[in-house]
Amino acid sequence: MAWIESQFNSFDGLTLFYRYKKPEKDTGNTLLFLHRGHEHSGRIISFADKLSKDDYWCFAFDLRGHGRSSGMRAWASSFDVWVKDLNSFSNHICQNFL
Repeated sequence: MAWIESQFNSFDGLTLFYRYKKPEKDTGNTLLFLHRGHEHSGRIISFADKLSKDDYWCFAFDLRGHGRSSGMRAWASSFDVWVKDLNSFSNHICQNFL
């Protein structure tokens, strides 16, 4: 299956970019991938494809300021902001896909 690109608005309205892949079979099994601090979600696609074997929903987003996400490059006012972004993304997935 091909990866699909999209965007969502985080807790503070900032637009964050993400990628996702549907499983071949109907399932609620889900994997959420996070990139390293200086990377972006595109870097984990080959790893995610091998791990999921098309049996899982796969999701990965670009942290604020990384890749195609909005925000000052590689910066957040605190670690808590990134945690809130992750919570926002998780809620977005649950509301729109599962």
